Amino acid sequence: MLSVRRKMQKFVLLLILFGILAVVLLPIVNILSLAFLPRRIYYQSPGILTALSNLTMSNFYRVMMLTDYPRYVINSLLYAVTVTILCAAFASLAGYAISRYRARFIKVYFYFLLLLQMFPAILILVPLFIIYRDLSLINTPWSLLLSYTAMNMPFSVWMFKGYIDTIPFDLEESAMIDGASTAQVFCRIILPLAMPGIATIGIFAFISCWNEYTLASVLIRNASIQPFTVGLQMFIQRNITDWSSIATATAIAMLPTLLFLTFSQRFIVEGLTAGAVKE
Repeated sequence: MLSVRRKMQKFVLLLILFGILAVVLLPIVNILSLAFLPRRIYYQSPGILTALSNLTMSNFYRVMMLTDYPRYVINSLLYAVTVTILCAAFASLAGYAISRYRARFIKVYFYFLLLLQMFPAILILVPLFIIYRDLSLINTPWSLLLSYTAMNMPFSVWMFKGYIDTIPFDLEESAMIDGASTAQVFCRIILPLAMPGIATIGIFAFISCWNEYTLASVLIRNASIQPFTVGLQMFIQRNITDWSSIATATAIAMLPTLLFLTFSQRFIVEGLTAGAVKE
């Protein structure tokens, strides 16, 4: 009797989970159906078989070849990749120093980083604009690169510090006894062991830069260097009645993050849980 009850509980739980999954995936399915179906077919509310037999890539061809939307996507890729590299490089150095050295100012610096996480970017938008204006950085890629790197650094340093804490210090001591310098220990021992943590930092930095809109809409008004978040809004304004093109542009914007999450789930879980259990 108990076994039957457990099976029923599992069955009900699976039904609930599938229901939640269907609700979450419904907007994505709707966007993809608009993107892959001709407009005349979509508005006829076709059945599944009819829809599958009329799938087309013409919407993607029109958006990618006949509009300036690809330029915005390329700009976003350049911003996101550059910031990802900068965050991984600086956070690895800062996280290693915070984890291994016990100076008072380092501890204060670490708490200051945690404090920065409490403030949303919108609070510093006006002073940031004034500073960049005085430095003549408005409408330049540097304004976004500096802002995105600074926004992602606190979380990146905190995460890498937690991952370094899981690496035994005995490995470094053994290498130093053999004559290795601190730089050699960091490059040849720490970095290879901490690659999952670095990958996790890169993933979060990339996604954060890819989805950011507020700073980009204020700091960049030059269409040639705007990221896709601003470009997508302009694209929607120009094609307000062409829902197929809008859905196609949205699907293209979702593709990088979906690929990142699909191929990097293991690194995300491993990096987030680093330091959660002490041996």
